[in-house]
Amino acid sequence: MTTKEFIEKIANGTFSKNDVLIQSEVFPDKKDLLWDLWMADKVCQDSTGKPQITDEAQITRINRAISIIEQECQIKLFDNDDHHTIPVSINIPGEIDTDIFRAFVSISLRKGIIKNNNGTIHFTKSNALLAFACGVIFCGDYIGTDKVTKRPVIKRGHDGLFPQSILGTFFGIKRLSQSRSQILEKEPPTGYAEINSLLSKSFSMIREIS
Repeated sequence: MTTKEFIEKIANGTFSKNDVLIQSEVFPDKKDLLWDLWMADKVCQDSTGKPQITDEAQITRINRAISIIEQECQIKLFDNDDHHTIPVSINIPGEIDTDIFRAFVSISLRKGIIKNNNGTIHFTKSNALLAFACGVIFCGDYIGTDKVTKRPVIKRGHDGLFPQSILGTFFGIKRLSQSRSQILEKEPPTGYAEINSLLSKSFSMIREIS
């Protein structure tokens, strides 16, 4: 039985207690196993053999797997004071390494919105869209309604520091803060719906693991 089949059978509840006990012996470090599943797709990667699960189902399946293993095997996979972060395949500088930014980068990498070319990080959409995303993540920017036109516009969030320098270095672009200033109080840039969807999924992911 593959690791993927094992975790999916746990997640959908088809394993009996005895099945779980027997099969779990094959995977002594269940904690690492479960978190290896975190940012997966549908198929196992040939290079690593890591199991893959779609992003829409992965949080529910993994949480259910954790619950079933803990109950059936009478073990505790995670201590109450464990602090888990969403894994990413690239190094994020500490100054911008927040839960929500990690989630956004992870999902964007999987969707091809962010690409990693031998350590060079590239955001494949416009600077305006990147500024929009980073404004939401780091400053709480949001989409509101213009009082006059009644059309959606990007509103400035709290007065949190926009990490222009470190974000510029990370993504290899300049004047990201200027790009943000140019979109504030304006209608969202073309293509914002896709980025907004990624942001919504990122916030949902954080709520699930908090």
